[in-house]
Amino acid sequence: MDLGVHLPLMPFGEALTLGRLRGAVDAARECGFAAVSANDHFIFQTPWLDGPTALASMIERSGLMTLATTVSLAVLRGPVALAKTLAAIDILSGGRVLAAVGPARPSATTRWSVSPSRSAGVASTRRSSSCGRCCGGSRRPS
Repeated sequence: MDLGVHLPLMPFGEALTLGRLRGAVDAARECGFAAVSANDHFIFQTPWLDGPTALASMIERSGLMTLATTVSLAVLRGPVALAKTLAAIDILSGGRVLAAVGPARPSATTRWSVSPSRSAGVASTRRSSSCGRCCGGSRRPS
């Protein structure tokens, strides 16, 4: 089994800094983790670093580790923009991206976040079908 670590994208009592990301990746690499990952939150009730941007900033630091997304939001980011972002990270990292793509969370507001679908103008009843249309033809070029 391979294990990965999630990048510290929110404060948790510490400042959001490049040094903090570097420290997490260095520790993961030294401990033999296989991957670093980042998720994709658009709206949150605390500051939150952009996942793909954080992954891109750690390309050189991550050595041979996989750069993974937990769930990238193609419906909200736009399929072409998301594909271009992930392809760029994949190319610059030498083919180390593992991308999970899916619809945004349900539209119900929780104590942690508000509906990203609603804020992006995507009807919550259309998230899954929109995601299928966005991602149906996605694949890595050979």
